[in-house]
Amino acid sequence: MTRRVVVLGLDGLEASIVEKYRFPNLCQVEHGRVKVPICPHAGEPSTPVVWMSFLTGKPPKEHGIDRSVIYSNPFIDFVFRHIQNSTMRRFVLKFNRVRRFLESHGFLKKRMPRKSELKASTLLDAITPSIGIDIPVLHKDVDIKYAGLIDAILGKNRDEYLAFLFRDFADVKNRLFKALNMNYRFVMAHFSITDLYGHIFCKDESMVAGLYWVMDSLTRQVSQTLKREDLLLIVSDHGINREYGHTPYGFYSVNHKLGLSNPDITDFYNIILEWCKR
Repeated sequence: MTRRVVVLGLDGLEASIVEKYRFPNLCQVEHGRVKVPICPHAGEPSTPVVWMSFLTGKPPKEHGIDRSVIYSNPFIDFVFRHIQNSTMRRFVLKFNRVRRFLESHGFLKKRMPRKSELKASTLLDAITPSIGIDIPVLHKDVDIKYAGLIDAILGKNRDEYLAFLFRDFADVKNRLFKALNMNYRFVMAHFSITDLYGHIFCKDESMVAGLYWVMDSLTRQVSQTLKREDLLLIVSDHGINREYGHTPYGFYSVNHKLGLSNPDITDFYNIILEWCKR
């Protein structure tokens, strides 16, 4: 009997909020926190870095992705590479006019690391057939979702940005369900909305919890499409604190008892590989 694995990558899903509200579908048979790599220069987990550790089963020094963004301007890139994310965040929020000036002159043009810079194979390479949907590093279109985030945090064009996030969520969801109706053995869909919405409303837990109910409903809908022997894994790369930063842990939830205890994000590589082989 062929078994498959479906991964819902809920970027920035905060474990403490999930634990507090006990969302019935997000909290599956087994769930808990996950150890994730902390980027030395950032001082916190970084989305591209953690997801590549998840998909390769290797630490950043082995898979080669060790930073969140690369700036086009070499000087800016050198400077920002040596400034921790928390410091950058305070600068951007306090000196917004400076940020706008630098952006208008092209100094802050940036991108995520690309697949060509990845030095290890992923689960998508190891499992056939498989599909990944909107995964950072592997799919460059993910970059555009972050444009406008700072303005939205500061209250400018927030409604327009939120509308964009929910349109994007609907698009990723539709592509996910199309994939679930096909014969893929491994399906992974990455949802940015939990991260971006979480950054905007990190000081208002009730707003964040409201979105998590939407993700809880998504989980229920996905689980209804699966067979009993399939593995449904919900995983996040980090959480979000009340100062717009990343918490030093992720979250996981599975519909089968695996017996894990404080797993590392890299542990899931072999678990998924073995599950698909059975």
